[in-house]
Amino acid sequence: MHPHLTLPIARTLNDFCVWLDGTALSQVIQSQAWIVPTVQSIHILAFALVVASALMINLRLTGIFARDQSLDRISARFLPFIWWPISMALWVSIIFAGRWIAYA
Repeated sequence: MHPHLTLPIARTLNDFCVWLDGTALSQVIQSQAWIVPTVQSIHILAFALVVASALMINLRLTGIFARDQSLDRISARFLPFIWWPISMALWVSIIFAGRWIAYA
């Protein structure tokens, strides 16, 4: 364990990352050079999709975009493009959490 990790939550997080680093999925990710850049590219595109969807909803709230459509209709159209990428990014972040050990 690293000496600078003294808080209980830091120790727990460290233990989780050490365990995660040893899983089969983590080993496959570390052994294939193309996986990390591919997943990072998808992660960036998902972030762009979240920002664009949030922008469309905010433009509707300010009355700049789609004044003729209700907020419920605009939200129903764009919220799935916010929640799915965010949930995907969360899972990808958890999967890649074990990789911090390589950089520590």
